[in-house]
Amino acid sequence: ESLYKPEVLQPAGLEVLHTLGVIEKLQAQDVSRCEVFDFVSIQGRSLCRVDYRALAHPFPYALIAFPHVTQCILLEKLADYPTIKVRWGSTLCGVRRSPGRPHQVTFFEDSQLKCTSASVVVGADGKYSRVREAAGIRTKQTDYRDAFITLVVQRPKPFGDAVRYFLGRRQILGMFPVSRDRLCLLYMVPAWGFDALKARGLSALKAEMSAVSEEVAGMLAEVTGWEQVSYMACRTVRASSWVQDGMVLIGDAAHACHPHVAQGSTQAMLDAVALAPVLAQHLNGGLLSADKLKVYEEARRPRVEALQRIAHEYAWLWNTGNPLLMWLRDRAFHEIGRRPRLLLKVAETEAGVRVAPLTVSERLQALGVLS
Repeated sequence: ESLYKPEVLQPAGLEVLHTLGVIEKLQAQDVSRCEVFDFVSIQGRSLCRVDYRALAHPFPYALIAFPHVTQCILLEKLADYPTIKVRWGSTLCGVRRSPGRPHQVTFFEDSQLKCTSASVVVGADGKYSRVREAAGIRTKQTDYRDAFITLVVQRPKPFGDAVRYFLGRRQILGMFPVSRDRLCLLYMVPAWGFDALKARGLSALKAEMSAVSEEVAGMLAEVTGWEQVSYMACRTVRASSWVQDGMVLIGDAAHACHPHVAQGSTQAMLDAVALAPVLAQHLNGGLLSADKLKVYEEARRPRVEALQRIAHEYAWLWNTGNPLLMWLRDRAFHEIGRRPRLLLKVAETEAGVRVAPLTVSERLQALGVLS
C-alpha cells in the first residue's frame, strides 16, 4: 500500500522532525525536495505558482517520500527509548472502562487475544478509528462525490522538482516527484468505489489520463494491472470530542481532512507535539481524566477546524464541473498568483505554518473585484 501512496511532509511537519533529531537522516534518503507547486489549466495555461521559498520558515520546502522511508527513520530513533514497545500486527479488539481505574485494552496479537491496562489510550488510527469507536465518540462525516487514484511511474529525466496540478472540468491530475527515479500520479475519479472503477477498464482510465497531459501517455505504459493502482476515498471527519477519561484522539481519527491541503501527516505530528506535554505532566499511573486532556483539544481544535473549512472550499471549487465556477476558480488562481501578499498567505496555509482563511476583502481581491 505504501508503494503507491506517497506522503507530503509539509514545512510545519519537517520542523517537528527536526526537533526529534531525524530530519537530516530523512533528507539523506531517496526523497524528493519540493519548493514549488505549479497550478496549470488542462489547456496548458499557467494559473498560479505557490513558492515555499517565500516563507519565513526554517524549512521553506516540502519533502515527498514513500511512508516506509519515513517510518524506518522514526523506528531507528525509537530505539533510543527502550521503554517503548512496538506490537506489530496487533488489532484492537475493545476497551473495557471502569470509572477511575485504568482501562483494560484487549487486542489480537499473533492470533491470540491479549489484554493490557492503560492509563490513557491514544487513537492515532485514522479516519476509520477503532479507538474512536470504542470510546463511543460521535462524529460528523462528509463523504465527497470524488475520490483519487494514485500510480507510481518512472520519473522522466527532464521532470523538475516542482509539483504540478492540472485543473479542468471535473478533472484534476497531480504529478508529484517522489524520489530520484519515481513519480506519483494523482488523478481524480468519481467516488463509485474501486470495483466500479475497475469495471470501466484500465485502458479507458489510462486514455482518460493521457488526454489531460500528453507526457502522461508514455509514463502509463508501465502500468499493466490494477495492483499498481491505489484508490483513495475522500472523507472529512469532525469528532464531537477528541478526549474522554483515559482516551484521546489525534490525527485523522479526530479530524480527517480533504487531501487537497495535503496536511494529514503534518497535523498528526502537531497534535502529538501538543499532547506530549499534557501526558508528561499528568500521567502518573492512574486514569488520565478528560478535564486534563481537554487542554490539548482546546489548543488544537480551532486551527484544525479552520484547515478543514479551507480544504472543503478547495474541494468545492477545484473539483467543479460548473463553467461559471471553473471561470471563477481559474481567475482566483491567476489573481492570487500575481498578488504576493495573498500568495504568501496561501503558501503559509498549505505549509501548515499559519492557517488563516482569506478574509472577505481578500476573496474579492482574489476575484479581481478589489485592487
